[in-house]
Amino acid sequence: PLYVVGIAAITNVASAILLKPEILRKMVVVWLAGHPHNSYDADEFNLRQDIYASRLILDCGVPLVRIPCFNVAEHLLLTIEDVENRIKGRGEIGDYLYKEYRAYVGEKKSISRPIWDMAPIAWLVNPTWVETAIIHSPLLTVSPLQTEGYFTPFLARKPEPRKNRKAHCTWNNDPRRHFIREAYRLNRDAIFRDLYNRLDTSTKVVKVES
Repeated sequence: PLYVVGIAAITNVASAILLKPEILRKMVVVWLAGHPHNSYDADEFNLRQDIYASRLILDCGVPLVRIPCFNVAEHLLLTIEDVENRIKGRGEIGDYLYKEYRAYVGEKKSISRPIWDMAPIAWLVNPTWVETAIIHSPLLTVSPLQTEGYFTPFLARKPEPRKNRKAHCTWNNDPRRHFIREAYRLNRDAIFRDLYNRLDTSTKVVKVES
C-alpha cells in the first residue's frame, strides 16, 4: 500500500478520499494528531484545524496509524545542549538543523522542545520504536452548544487563547466501530540515536522553493 504521513491538519488526505474513494483500500494513513483515545480532552492543534476532515479519517475505515501528541509524541524532547553536542557540526544538514533549532528556542538555555513530526516517520522506519495497540476508532465529538466558532474555516478566524476557545473536542468510544492502530509509547533514545547516525552519512541540504 501507499503510506501517507500527516503531520498537520488532514484536509488534503480527506479531500483525496472524497474525490477518489477507491484509494481508501490502497493506502495507510499515518497521522500525528489528537490525544490518546482514553483521554477526556481531544482538543489538539492538528485535530481541531479541520474537524470535518478529522472525523472523515476516523470514520471512513481507511487503514490508520494514529500517533497521539499528548503523552506520546511529546516525549521526543530535544534541548539546545543536545543539538549543540549531538547535531551541530555533523555535516551540512546537522548545521542547518542546529541553526533552525536555535532560531526556534531563541537564547534560552536548558529548555526542551518536542520534535513532534519525527514520531510518524519513526514508526515507518522501525515500528518497534513506537509501540501501538489495535483499538476501535474513537468518535470525535464537539461540545454541542459551542460549535459555531469551531466550524468556521480555520484560516478565516483569528487564533484564540486556549482559555477563550468556545468549543471543546472529546472522544467517545464505541466497540462497534472499526479498528485502527494507535501509539501509546515511544523509545525516544532509539529514535534520536537513529537521527544522529543518519547525520553521519548525510550529504547536503537541498532547499525546495515554494
